[in-house]
Amino acid sequence: MTNFKKEIKETGQALLFVVVAMTIALAVGVSVSVRSLSSISRVSGTDTFSRVSAAAEGGAEQFVVKTIQELADLTGTCTGSYGDPPSPPAECLVTFPGTLDNADPINAQTILTVSTFNTTSDTSYDLVIRKDSLAEINMEGYDASSVQVCWSPIDANKPSDLYYVIYKTDGTLDTKGGVTTGDVPSPYETNGFDDDEGGNGTFTYCYTVDGYSTGNVKRLRIVSLGGDSSVGIMTTDLPTQGYKIVSRGELTENGNITATREVTVYRSLPYLPGVFDAGIYTLNALQ
Repeated sequence: MTNFKKEIKETGQALLFVVVAMTIALAVGVSVSVRSLSSISRVSGTDTFSRVSAAAEGGAEQFVVKTIQELADLTGTCTGSYGDPPSPPAECLVTFPGTLDNADPINAQTILTVSTFNTTSDTSYDLVIRKDSLAEINMEGYDASSVQVCWSPIDANKPSDLYYVIYKTDGTLDTKGGVTTGDVPSPYETNGFDDDEGGNGTFTYCYTVDGYSTGNVKRLRIVSLGGDSSVGIMTTDLPTQGYKIVSRGELTENGNITATREVTVYRSLPYLPGVFDAGIYTLNALQ
């Protein structure tokens, strides 16, 4: 009985060791498998994201380099009303076929929509003007006798003032001036500029630009002095300021859409740099 019991005990120990070893091996195998699957999933997801992003950006790049007239024509064609499933006109579709002699079954395409833009909110046309930089607002066809310009310094520690120039439709100077908070330090000289009117619920300062030839203005050019400015043109009656291009990239496999990404690009109307204002009025050659 003693020997029999001893043999049973030893057999049980060997089985226990086998079970433990198999459990450890299985855990290691599962861990390696999970990590491999996770790595494959990340690689696949990265590849998909890169492809669909490249398609969306590639389509936008092909449209953003078009002329202003071409974009104007496309606003009546690439309207975004393409049905479900979408069936856009050929002018609004950019395709990127698969590679490797058609061994890659995944194709990419971009569906584009073009529209005009002027106001970015219900009450104002908003933009950012960097220190000593210029932005231009199209006012062709704007027949109101004044336009209110509001702004706030982007950095509270770097106060900013604005300087403006208005040109007539024939390209000649109509009026110019500046608005000052009295806080911008030297070397920015703002003597003789009009005082600001105070702000509103969105911007710190506001100023009403008037005295120009009503119905005969073409461009309002604004320079930010002293610091960066967040600027709002407080009207909803401005004409077109440029074109909004929405590029929707899609990956398709066997006719099914597998991934999408959307990119939005704003193309402003072209305008001359700030040195133009000084150049045409300087008495001497530019240095």
